[in-house]
Amino acid sequence: MLRVVLIGAESTGKSTLIKALAAYFNAPFSNEFARDYVTKYQAAVTEDDLERIILGQIAYEKNACKKASPLVFHDTNLLSTSIYSRYYFRSFPESLQRALNLNHYNLYLFCLNDIPWIAEPLQRDSPDGQKQIQDLIYRALIKDSLPFVNIKGSLDKRIRESIKAIEKLLSSTENQEFNA
Repeated sequence: MLRVVLIGAESTGKSTLIKALAAYFNAPFSNEFARDYVTKYQAAVTEDDLERIILGQIAYEKNACKKASPLVFHDTNLLSTSIYSRYYFRSFPESLQRALNLNHYNLYLFCLNDIPWIAEPLQRDSPDGQKQIQDLIYRALIKDSLPFVNIKGSLDKRIRESIKAIEKLLSSTENQEFNA
C-alpha cells in the first residue's frame, strides 16, 4: 500500500485537490479529522481537544487504508496536528509523538500557499498565520527528510503536478518489486 499525504497550511487547496486525485486514481482517501471535528462542534480547537483529534485522525487514516489497493490519500496527517499543536498551544503530547513514529507515508504533496487565502470561521486563522504554519511544515519536511513534492499553481496545474509525482511513485515501486 502506498500512502500519499496532501499537506500544507490552511487554505492551500488540499481538500479540493484530494478529491480530484482520489477520483483520478480511483483510490480511497481520509478527510482531515480536525476539520470535521470543528464543523461538528462549531467551536475552535482547544488543547483539551488534542487527544480526540489524534485518535480521530488515526481512525480516519486506518479506515481509508483498509480500502487501499495499492494507493490511499490522506488530507493532512498527524504531522500537521503536531505543527498546529506547537504553534497554537506550545505543546506536543507524547501520544502524538508515538503515533507519528508508528506511521509511514510514501509521499507528501506539499500544497503551496500561492492561491488566494479564503476566510472560514473557526477553521482558519489569517493569511499571516498561514504563512507561518506553511514555513513550519516546510521545515519539518526538510528536517525529517520526508519525501515531498511542491504543488503549486492553478487547480489544473496542481492536479497535473500531483499525478506526475504519484505516477513516478507508482512506477518506482513497481520497478522495486520487479527487481526484488
